[in-house]
Amino acid sequence: MNIRRAISTSLLLVGFVALAAPALSTPPPQNASAHPAPFMLTLSGTVSKQGSLLLCSADQKLYHILNSETLSHLEGQVVLLKARFIPQKDQLYVTAVRALSLSAPSDTAKLDDAAFRR
Repeated sequence: MNIRRAISTSLLLVGFVALAAPALSTPPPQNASAHPAPFMLTLSGTVSKQGSLLLCSADQKLYHILNSETLSHLEGQVVLLKARFIPQKDQLYVTAVRALSLSAPSDTAKLDDAAFRR
C-alpha cells in the first residue's frame, strides 16, 4: 500500500513538472525594458530658429523637435504644446501647439468708469 502511494505521488509530481517545464523555460521579453514606449507631455517654452528646438520655460531644458515644420512659423515665440516624447531618440513629436502672449491682461481699474463717479 505504501509502495503504491509512493509511486503514484512520484508519477503525479513528474507530471506536474512536465507540464510546468515549457512555461518556465520561456525567457521574459526584453524589448519592453530596452525600448520604453513614447508618452505624452505638455510643455511651454520658447521656439528656436526654424522650430528645431524648444527651450522649456520650467526647467530650462532643450528639447529636439522631430517634426520641426509645425513650429517653424513660431520662431522666437513662447508656445504651449502637447507632444509625444520618444525616449529612444530623446525627441519630441508635436501633436498640438498654441502661441502664448506674454503681455499681461488689462485688468487695471479705469478711474473714469461709472463705478468711481459720485
